Amino acid sequence: MTTQRGKETRERIVRAAADLFHLHGYYHTSIDAILRRAEVKKGNLYFHFRTKEEIGYAVVESFADQFGKMFTATTAAASTLREQIHAFFGAMEKYHVDNHFRGGCPFGNLALEMGDNHPGIADHVDTVFRYFEGQISALVEQAKGRGEVRAEVDSRQVAQFILSTFEGATLITKVRKEITVFHNCRQLLDTLLITLQPTPQGLAA
Repeated sequence: MTTQRGKETRERIVRAAADLFHLHGYYHTSIDAILRRAEVKKGNLYFHFRTKEEIGYAVVESFADQFGKMFTATTAAASTLREQIHAFFGAMEKYHVDNHFRGGCPFGNLALEMGDNHPGIADHVDTVFRYFEGQISALVEQAKGRGEVRAEVDSRQVAQFILSTFEGATLITKVRKEITVFHNCRQLLDTLLITLQPTPQGLAA
């Protein structure tokens, strides 16, 4: 049975690994670096994780929880699909600026690093991508029910485009260290969503 102190130690290890993986990558982060960052002994780490790979899976789950909560909070506070997507992209713009454009998207980083080298973690990341794709698709379906989007629009296709736009914009933002591309993509996504509306009146919104 894990004690509260044990849970806190595990969380500290995962947070430390997440920070290091985000900034330096999985392969450029050693167990010793995680130990130093978490300020725990090796025995404490191996009590919770048998391998670095297990830490990797836990980090993906931690990031998924963090960004999942952000996605839910921002989209729940908006009433239309356009407002929901605008709000989430706006929150991520703030995230990038507040972090001085360091790190980028943790899922995109891991996908690029692990895609050809570690199928297990890559599949774990893809599960997260599919989750967010499903969440966005659900928002589009809800928008159809409110009459904001034409019934024949492929919700999954729209979700894939929005997610791909987000990941691409995040990657370029990380490289250029400025928010212009991300902001432009947010504005053009809004224009795209207007074209999905069912009436000429909607196109003028």
